Amino acid sequence: MRNGKAIIRHPLGLHARPAAEWVSKALQFESDIQIALNGKTANGKSAIHLLTLGVKEGDIVDITASGPDEEQVVSAFLQFAESLS
Repeated sequence: MRNGKAIIRHPLGLHARPAAEWVSKALQFESDIQIALNGKTANGKSAIHLLTLGVKEGDIVDITASGPDEEQVVSAFLQFAESLS
């Protein structure tokens, strides 16, 4: 299991379009991906689950990956979260 923290830079947070982009990227990996914010956790491969977190600009999310490509997942999503704008 690998963990990382990322700051969401998108002005609207993880609303529909960034959440869909996130999921599209997540589906490229085999590992399970969980995103957590303020004690709530969501499946990182489900846009609906991500939207329920209510992630806003400046929020710091915890990314947890478990599986064969977990290191690549965390690295990729740390970069991806920072690049959303």
